[in-house]
Amino acid sequence: MSSLPISAIILAAGRSSRMGSPKQLLQFNGKNMLEMVIESVAVHAFAQVVVVVGHQHQQIMNSVKLQNVKIDWVLNEKYMEGQSTSFAKGIQQMKNTISSAMFFLGDQPFIQKETIDNIIMEGEEKQKQVSSPFVIRPFYIEEPGHPVLFHNIRNLDLTQLSGDEGGKGLMQQIKNKVKLQIDDPFTTMDIDTPKDYEKALELINRANF
Repeated sequence: MSSLPISAIILAAGRSSRMGSPKQLLQFNGKNMLEMVIESVAVHAFAQVVVVVGHQHQQIMNSVKLQNVKIDWVLNEKYMEGQSTSFAKGIQQMKNTISSAMFFLGDQPFIQKETIDNIIMEGEEKQKQVSSPFVIRPFYIEEPGHPVLFHNIRNLDLTQLSGDEGGKGLMQQIKNKVKLQIDDPFTTMDIDTPKDYEKALELINRANF
């Protein structure tokens, strides 16, 4: 277990309107995309893995057949109101003893293991320096990506979460912001459209994922 206990929260509640079908179920070499994301999270020593679902939640939950991975499923019935509602649901599902959360997107299946390790290590060092809330966000070149780590998240005003802005309302409350430069283009690559999916399939055919 990390010296900084962290809840991993995977946001997978959206309607996939630009894809035209639930993108969580997109297939890559016999696994669906959400399974790939959960697997990439589960290899790390997170204290908890929370998966927030909404649109077509039962079908999506039934599709995940992973063995030896304990998942805390949570249903966001307000998913139509935007990603911020999934942020709030994920935080509510956190164990009482945990004050840090790392947020993953359900449509980013290729983030490198080293990227997640680096964010965790940066968080462990930062917590030795400050006790107030802080956020660590990976940047590839100058573009912000995911996953994003929030520390002392319970000290933030969750009512500032609104619409489809995700965690922006939380970030605005935090003075200690760390821009962690990462050599991982997949932190900024999400799969929203059929064209994105085609590119991802080409990538999988070229690389060993």
